[in-house]
Amino acid sequence: MDKMERVEFLRPGWFGVDCPADTRRVEFDLRNQGVLQRRLPVGALFLGDSITHYWEIESYFACRTGLLLNRGIGGDRTEFCLRRLEADAIQLRPAITFLMIGINNSWDLAYDDWRRLPGQPMDKVLEQAQKDIRAMAQKFSEAGLRLVLCSVLPTCMYFTREDPQRREYTVKLNRKIQEIAGEFGFSYLDYHSAMVQADGLTAMEDYFFDGIHPNVFGYQVMAKRLLEQFPEVGLESMEDHLKHGR
Repeated sequence: MDKMERVEFLRPGWFGVDCPADTRRVEFDLRNQGVLQRRLPVGALFLGDSITHYWEIESYFACRTGLLLNRGIGGDRTEFCLRRLEADAIQLRPAITFLMIGINNSWDLAYDDWRRLPGQPMDKVLEQAQKDIRAMAQKFSEAGLRLVLCSVLPTCMYFTREDPQRREYTVKLNRKIQEIAGEFGFSYLDYHSAMVQADGLTAMEDYFFDGIHPNVFGYQVMAKRLLEQFPEVGLESMEDHLKHGR
């Protein structure tokens, strides 16, 4: 094997707290190194929490302009996504990045029965989430990279007492996300309105596996909406890709 000059690359390191982002750190560091060392173009990158992590994106899309990468981490929150942003997205220089993050912050709204502590006020939870998302948009803007800010999805977790608050939080956060997209000149991708009941708050149960994660039908709705809004970015449905034998 020919000797290659070693490419230096960013690694955010361990967060050192009870953080789901640590569980995939070695995996992503090695994957990122592989992309950078081999100087491969990244056509589209998906960044976020478990909703992205569990999306088998290569069964929904093909990318004509480069690699199709998934950098979702189950359980990730805005503050941790912000910290790993440069390593897992910006240094890879994707042609376009789809970012969906913020639903896990809503667990702070929960009432802790064991310790008898009330949840955090919604305004405080919203403030943290939007502050982190704005910081992420700022980093993409400074790097000259294209970013799509995606809406957080509705929920229907009837088994959790704070879900009515979570649904309200989701609507409010999406308004902020849309404002941030406009502030930086980025696109906003609205999945929420395609997956919510007539009340504008509650998720359509047929689209969800467990009230928070989409099932195949929910992901299909998301893929359709993405392709309709961004026909120019080099993505196509896997069905069309296979049909045309590309």
